[in-house]
Amino acid sequence: MQEKQVIQILVNFMEIAALIFVSILYICIYARTRKLNISRLEIWNMLKNKFLICIFIDAILIFSDPFSEYRSYKYILLILYGMTENIDLFIKKIPTEFLVLEFILSITQIYEHISMSNLAASLLFSSIWILIKRKIRIGTNDIFLILILTVLLSNFYETILLNSVIMIIWGAFGIIMKDLFRKDPKTQIPLAPVIVTAFTLVKLLV
Repeated sequence: MQEKQVIQILVNFMEIAALIFVSILYICIYARTRKLNISRLEIWNMLKNKFLICIFIDAILIFSDPFSEYRSYKYILLILYGMTENIDLFIKKIPTEFLVLEFILSITQIYEHISMSNLAASLLFSSIWILIKRKIRIGTNDIFLILILTVLLSNFYETILLNSVIMIIWGAFGIIMKDLFRKDPKTQIPLAPVIVTAFTLVKLLV
């Protein structure tokens, strides 16, 4: 392995560590400012129990770098989407302020070459998610996150692929939790990690 590759891997792991650190810091601020009934001990237990999963999903995001085409904005997007999936993984909430920032940044990246067919597909799938949200227990913020990420895709095919991959990963997690870990079928699965990971995989596939 070349020296440059080794250095890049080390840098990526430092980015993962930094991403987890700022996510934990934000969770503490979020819990205090939103007056969530979560003690420091409960936050620590959440982090301890899900730490390895967090490293795994952050590694997929950082090493794959799905926002590389946005150059100067890519680090901001990586931090925002990385923190979104980490926070949802730990406390099962997506901060609304993150969605607002992600929407603004996403729009600024595509406004010059917006695809009307892709925008129409994004709105169509978002409408379907809204119609069935109660039956499948998907949150409104989860749906907005899907919509924002589909805006960053290039065409109708990629939008269909993203929504399909989300459903596949979500279903796989449900089966694993039910059969392997003996969890209740109604156990809530944090969807931001599923959504962001699905987006990353789609960017790798297309």
